Amino acid sequence: MSLYLNYIRKTDLELIQILEHPESYTQEALDVVNEIFVERKIEPDRLREMVLKVNHEKAEATIQRLDPLNDDLEFHESIFLDSEEIKEIYLSELKIHMNRKEGFKFNVWLYALGG
Repeated sequence: MSLYLNYIRKTDLELIQILEHPESYTQEALDVVNEIFVERKIEPDRLREMVLKVNHEKAEATIQRLDPLNDDLEFHESIFLDSEEIKEIYLSELKIHMNRKEGFKFNVWLYALGG
């Protein structure tokens, strides 16, 4: 099966996820996905909504993996959003994370058990 036939079946959101995670795909696959994406001519408002969803998910995953004592928070890059928009997404996700019950609180039991 050709790459085109494989990716033409993907939803618009799946195509955006692929384009926003280029490290997981070959350049040939990215070229095909980009071609399909351009062919679909997605409405700007709908495109923005999906791009924000994908980037919020990406920021949330980064924050979940973050060890606040040992790691620096590095913002990801987007082909659709500029660095200021990415920064705002991270700030929003950090606020959500900190407002959750677990937040960035120190876990005494994990420390005591050597975890």
